[in-house]
Amino acid sequence: MSDDLDAKVLAATGWSPLRKALHASARGAAVKVIEFDGCGGRLRGVPLGLRTLSADESLRLRAEAFRWLSTECGFSADYIVGSADGESHLAFEVKVRTLALALVEPGGANAPVAKDADDLRKMLEADEVTQLFEAYLDWTAERSPISSAKTAEEVRDLVDAMGKAMAPTSRLSAYDSVSLRIIATELVNRVRALTNAPSSPTPSSSDTATASSDTSD
Repeated sequence: MSDDLDAKVLAATGWSPLRKALHASARGAAVKVIEFDGCGGRLRGVPLGLRTLSADESLRLRAEAFRWLSTECGFSADYIVGSADGESHLAFEVKVRTLALALVEPGGANAPVAKDADDLRKMLEADEVTQLFEAYLDWTAERSPISSAKTAEEVRDLVDAMGKAMAPTSRLSAYDSVSLRIIATELVNRVRALTNAPSSPTPSSSDTATASSDTSD
């Protein structure tokens, strides 16, 4: 479906801005172009692209990182998840596999820079992997501020800020689907609370008369 036709369909269905943003964010991975100097400035001036990963990709790469450390490196499961060094190796391999998927050539089809994790491991130095992964985390946190919310109160604060025009609703288009669903859930809970709240009873005429009599006494 073309963008113009898509927009006409959404307009015809009377979708809210929130539903439109949810629909748009589900159509493909978001990409951000970053500047990264690399070790010794070897990448200075070379634009790099980072794309978002789906929940399925994030889950699979963790399983693949564990499997690689076990089968290719010969580490036992107890070592990988039961020792500080093993957990450090696993965390680093997760970074490598995340970047193997997330690092793309900016523009056009956003093709991946590396063929796979092995290829990326050969391309980048260890410090570059760590720095690029931190840049990726910073960007995903910007896109998904709900993911860093510690309490339900922080989610409500964000909703309140947009409702009071303290934060522009245009920010919705930058959030990923998970954040938008959490915001929508918070709004549904608010409407439900208002609907279920008992209404104040209307005083009867006899109650009003009694109150007036007591006041005059």
